[in-house]
Amino acid sequence: MSDISYEGRLNCQIVKFPIQQRRMLECILYDSFDGLYLRHALRKLYQVEEVFVALDTNTPIGIAMLEELSKEVSYIFYIAVKRSYRRRGVASQLLSFCISYSASNGKKEIYAAVESDNEPSIRLFESKGFAKISFSEFRKKYGLTRAIDMYRRMVVVPGELLLVRNL
Repeated sequence: MSDISYEGRLNCQIVKFPIQQRRMLECILYDSFDGLYLRHALRKLYQVEEVFVALDTNTPIGIAMLEELSKEVSYIFYIAVKRSYRRRGVASQLLSFCISYSASNGKKEIYAAVESDNEPSIRLFESKGFAKISFSEFRKKYGLTRAIDMYRRMVVVPGELLLVRNL
């Protein structure tokens, strides 16, 4: 487990969580999502390579799921924070950690998708340097075949915005 901390309104310890211990994180997802997003987040919790957890005195209060799409690209599947800890900088710390982690592992870009009407999430990502990118821009950057494969792996669905940040 990593000991890296980021400053915020609530200073959390961010740690990498092994797959064997991820079941205890499901409550954060139940508190954050419902319907198809909940089912997908629960499945991804056990499939993604990297799950980072924000701890408040050893209590998990937020999670970020990060996947490598290529040697140069990372994708954030989900950032979720317990309701009682929201608006205290936890998601911002998790996002900053994912950005730093990706950059330190040689990534050139990091992507995320958010619902187009989720203004708080859009503001969070934009505050960290993310910008909207259309599928046509994405396709021009990677070519049609690679873009379709990456888009499929990211599971970007109608009603979501794709966001990118250069590292």
